[in-house]
Amino acid sequence: MPQAQNIHVSEGITAYFWEIRETEAFLGAQLTLNSEEKSLLQAKKHSKDRASFLAVRLLLNAIVSSASLTYDRFGAPLLDNGQHISISHSPHYAAIALANVPVGIDVEAHRPKITRIAPRFLHPSENYAQTMVSLTQIWTAKEALYKAYRTPGIHFSKQLQVTQCTPNDLRGNALIIDREQKIPFSLTFVTNLPQHHATIAYPTPKVY
Repeated sequence: MPQAQNIHVSEGITAYFWEIRETEAFLGAQLTLNSEEKSLLQAKKHSKDRASFLAVRLLLNAIVSSASLTYDRFGAPLLDNGQHISISHSPHYAAIALANVPVGIDVEAHRPKITRIAPRFLHPSENYAQTMVSLTQIWTAKEALYKAYRTPGIHFSKQLQVTQCTPNDLRGNALIIDREQKIPFSLTFVTNLPQHHATIAYPTPKVY
């Protein structure tokens, strides 16, 4: 199983990336799925989506084999060992973040259609993002923020604000604006996945 890389994000936070080269059949032969996992797999219509789902399970087994994965009523993943977890995948990468604090991860391929949907997720202060790559960076940051915050109904273009950054940056900052609060989050950008961008989001540590 070719694991692309492990990233030490911060104290108590690690991200894992696996480049998916195997077929759905090969991946499925390596796993024994429970009934919930089988239902989730069968609901996926495309072979690449099923392969990505299976790759995430194999990656999880490799890094936390003793913990069981379940989902809350909103579909967010949970581990029974108390660790925080976030999951993402594209047709080419499976990604998992494990942490001792709330965490979110997202990985996306660079695709031209991001420029068409940008008005749906860009905050007015984020007009510095103009290229396909920079827009993908902002999108992954907001997906990761949403996963870390775990509060349904958050509006991407109004309540998630990414501080100005460039596609070459490895670190960044963001705010989640909720009920007149501005909650700071830290971002780690993953820039060395070919034709992809990824972001890990987690609460900014308090300084006393």
